[in-house]
Amino acid sequence: MAGSRCGFFVLHGAGTASSGAWRAADSLCFHGERFGLRVAKIQDMNILTRCLSVLDQRGIHYAQSIREGPKAAPAQRLAQTVVYWGDNGFGLLVLQPDAEVDFREVRRLMGLKEVRVATKLELEALFPDCEPGAIPPVGNLFDLPVLMDESLAVEPFLAFNLGTQRDVIYVVMADYHNLVNPLVASFAVKKTAPAPVWALRSLERQLVSPER
Repeated sequence: MAGSRCGFFVLHGAGTASSGAWRAADSLCFHGERFGLRVAKIQDMNILTRCLSVLDQRGIHYAQSIREGPKAAPAQRLAQTVVYWGDNGFGLLVLQPDAEVDFREVRRLMGLKEVRVATKLELEALFPDCEPGAIPPVGNLFDLPVLMDESLAVEPFLAFNLGTQRDVIYVVMADYHNLVNPLVASFAVKKTAPAPVWALRSLERQLVSPER
């Protein structure tokens, strides 16, 4: 495996990279620095080792980094992975961090009769070495199907947690598609912003003293 240090990142790739591949890697580095991430030794966790091994074996260039502190890398920039249960088993949903799943659409797209979010106990059994909220969207590692929202699929790069809230991987989106081969469709909606306090208080007054 060959590596090239760039800024706060270590870029990885197998063999001799083409100029085009390394231009993409350089771009990964540039985008990664915007997230305020710093390179650190990856923790010795099974899921980390397995995922990096798959990337290396496939010759996929990636930027491996670590978040130092809760404000170092805004979580809203990292892809969101949601685990669902349907009547044909479990699967992964990958979407923008500021979106939420329309499960009725997922049920229709996947041809399911039932679908719901996996429970905490199910997640612990399926991903024993993953922290909550840090499941990587790499279904190959778990033999699970992956459904990616089309609004995320068209992005040039993908950033996601790798088993922990601190470890982050960046890959070119085209490489991710070649590796995981996700089903791409529209199933996510933007999260609704909470009503401002003044609006809630106004509603409370109306409920207590309705106009006649």
